[in-house]
Amino acid sequence: MSLLTNSKRVFLKLKPNSLAAQMILVVLLALILAQAFSLIILGSAYRTVIYDINKKARVQQMESLVYLLEDSDWKQYQAILSAARSRGVVFTISEESLTPMNKVDFQAERLIQALESRLGKNYQNKVKVDIERRENNPMPQKDCNKGEGRCFQPREDWHKHQAMRGPKYRARQIRLMISVQMENGFWLNMRASAPVAPPLAARQTFIFLGLSILFVLLALAVMIRRITRPMGLLAEASHRLGRGEQVDALPEQGAKDIRNMIRAFNQMNNRLQRFVSDRTRMLAALSHDLRTPMTTMRLRVEMMPESTDRDQLLSTLDEMQQMSEATLAFMRQASDNEPTRQVDLNAMLESLCEDQQDLGQDVQFIDGDPIIVSCRLVSLKRAIRNLIENAVKYGEQAKVSLQSSDIHAIILIQDSGPGIPEHQLDKVFEPFFRLESSRNRDTGGIGLGMAIARNIIRNHGGEIYLENNKLGLVVKILLPAG
Repeated sequence: MSLLTNSKRVFLKLKPNSLAAQMILVVLLALILAQAFSLIILGSAYRTVIYDINKKARVQQMESLVYLLEDSDWKQYQAILSAARSRGVVFTISEESLTPMNKVDFQAERLIQALESRLGKNYQNKVKVDIERRENNPMPQKDCNKGEGRCFQPREDWHKHQAMRGPKYRARQIRLMISVQMENGFWLNMRASAPVAPPLAARQTFIFLGLSILFVLLALAVMIRRITRPMGLLAEASHRLGRGEQVDALPEQGAKDIRNMIRAFNQMNNRLQRFVSDRTRMLAALSHDLRTPMTTMRLRVEMMPESTDRDQLLSTLDEMQQMSEATLAFMRQASDNEPTRQVDLNAMLESLCEDQQDLGQDVQFIDGDPIIVSCRLVSLKRAIRNLIENAVKYGEQAKVSLQSSDIHAIILIQDSGPGIPEHQLDKVFEPFFRLESSRNRDTGGIGLGMAIARNIIRNHGGEIYLENNKLGLVVKILLPAG
């Protein structure tokens, strides 16, 4: 079981993750398989063609030699046979056929029919053929004795030359024996030892295959580059948009499908920015328009005689003004166009904690390793400062620390308070939600601080969580590293 698990882990590590690597690997495997099957199919056809050509040449040679011997005196046979021999082929003339009487297969039958058709009716049933893959042993000399003057064969040096090639060479040959009985009763015997056709996958073949695969992969790499480069720009722009950054329109380039995708992203980006801008302007106008009647009401209430009702009305007007301004501030920060910069998060947290300590608050900072993040410094400091102040206000003290993971920078803010009920941990992030037991207007705000903080964190591509532990409440902030 452990071996399978380890093998799976190794496979996952070696498995390419990028689109370019996966496409190149798939195409490379497809090319190798296609070339392998092509070599098998073409190799079989190649060997068949070579073998058929070799047999056809031998039949033609046998036909020509029979006609020549029929028209020549037997005293010239020795010279004719010596002149007719070639590499791998030997001819002899004997009183009996030297071709063994083996079972005639389909290929031998075809050769017999072809040779009889070429030689004519006088040679019907006078042709013997034997085809066998075996060692190319020298021609048996005991069946042909030159001393009688009626048996002819080449000189002995040909057989010596064949024997010097060794068994390795002979084992790779095909033996073809043909015997034809001439009109004078003698048998013309041919023994051809043809080497097996050389392999199709020779060095030149592998060079050709290697070059073809190389050129295909180069062309594929160019095409993949044209696809992945716009997609990479689109992915980067999507990440920036998710972090709340201002993203300019991307250039529409690449294939038609890629251009359509980039055009759709640009349209979505424009609509989002227009929606946020329109919403902010609407709320700003509403807040501005509310100031005039609220100011008029305040003047009229202040002119009333002092009483409990007058004080309550003034308190209500103050609350309405605070809510209006807080809502406007919330919407403005949602559409904040502050530029993004690289910031050392550890140094920024240390500076924030020192500022709070200078104000007399019980804040501790646990120094960590430098971690660089891309952020909008002013808005991020506002969110973290708000969380630290809440920890001091409702939890008596705050301990701030910084950790890191493979993809996140983790900020922890620990207080020593009573914590928050589990069923309300998520509700505190809702706008205008207050825990009345401690978070009321007299002790701090109208319930937008946590909503603003989470909105800022999410606009940076991060997330914020609240957890209760033995010490109190801990605020956990995750920000994308790098």
